[in-house]
This record gives sequence, structure tokens and C-alpha cells, in this order.
Amino acid sequence: MPLTKEQLDISTRNIYTALDVLGGKWKIKILGQVYFHKKLRFNDLIKAIPGISNKVLSQQLKELERDGIVLKEESQDESKIVFYMLSKKGNSINPILTALCNWAGDNYY
Repeated sequence: MPLTKEQLDISTRNIYTALDVLGGKWKIKILGQVYFHKKLRFNDLIKAIPGISNKVLSQQLKELERDGIVLKEESQDESKIVFYMLSKKGNSINPILTALCNWAGDNYY
């Protein structure tokens, strides 16, 4: 049964919103690293994502934090080490990341 115009409009809007929040060259790569490692420092992300600059990573993390996808946690000791992890909303993306991994594996490797 084909979608009604209203259902199609809602689906299109939802896809556009998801792409606005998760789109771009780096966000899925960042989320994939945080997803697989659970908790990462900024420098760990720089090392894990070839080609990303400090400035771009910082900007992307701020956007992901603003959108409620990533949490920033500062250690309580004197070192003030900052860790990034997925929020509850970010963890809800896990099935999408798994599906992307499976899709790439099935179609490109």
C-alpha cells in the first residue's frame, strides 16, 4: 500500500531532520568511534579518525552535544580530563550504526 501524501511528508521531514543532525563527512565517523569504545578522550578521537582536524572535531562534538547525541564528562580529579560518550538519545542510534556496518560489509567488502 503506497504512503499517503501526509505520511510521505512526515517521512521526508524525518529523514531531513536525521540528516541535519547526523549528516556531513565526520559525525557518523565520530559516533562510530564513541559507540565502539563507549568513552573516548578528544585526542583518542583525533587518532582514530584519519584526516579530521582539531578544529573540525571540536565543532562537530559541540554540535552533537548541543543536539543531545553526545555527552561531555570532565573527570573529577585535578587532571580535568574530558571524555565523550553517547547520551541516551545517542545510544538510540546504535541500531542505525550497526545497520550501516552490516550494509557496508555486505556491499563493499
